[in-house]
Amino acid sequence: MQKFILGLSIILTLTFMSPIFMISQSHARVILKEKTKFYTIKGTTGVEIYKSMLKNGPDHGGSLKDVLASTSFKFDFKNDVFTVYKNRCVLTNLDIIVNVTYTYPKWRDSKKASAETRRAWKKFQKIAILHEKEHVKITQKFANDYEKLLRKSRRRAASECEDVSLSEKIRTSFAIRKHERLHRLFDRRDLRRGGRGYNALLELVKAK
Repeated sequence: MQKFILGLSIILTLTFMSPIFMISQSHARVILKEKTKFYTIKGTTGVEIYKSMLKNGPDHGGSLKDVLASTSFKFDFKNDVFTVYKNRCVLTNLDIIVNVTYTYPKWRDSKKASAETRRAWKKFQKIAILHEKEHVKITQKFANDYEKLLRKSRRRAASECEDVSLSEKIRTSFAIRKHERLHRLFDRRDLRRGGRGYNALLELVKAK
């Protein structure tokens, strides 16, 4: 079987690199905003459906060619309020907005297909949604952990709270790499041979 991907395309717009962070006893919130997009596929057998997904699925460039469903993330930071306390910048309010966009296939030929293919499609569709939701859980945890990381930052007020220190850059870089690694590890578990996502797609491809 050709290599496939359910949800490896994690697009990170890292606006949190902006130099505004200095948190102590902050009132930070992580807010999740979700929207869903669809692309149309056709076919009456599992093989035809699979080929249609490969042809029409989301394209995020790079080496990710066989993307069947994906989740994209964009981080925004709103309502930041910071003050000076003992010559230190203290961010007292911050909303971390996690904008999530799901992209799923929408099958238009279901009425023409066999009961076997419809059952396999329904299972695949359910597993694909569960897979993408797990990616969101990983990113939600990252957002919460990152907020805690920012509380440990220390920045002098003489910089008007605008200069990112070297230690902050290092900690941020480490957090981002860990986040990306967790997504890759999850995909390896779920999409490898014998994994939940792999088995659902294999069942679909075999449907006549």
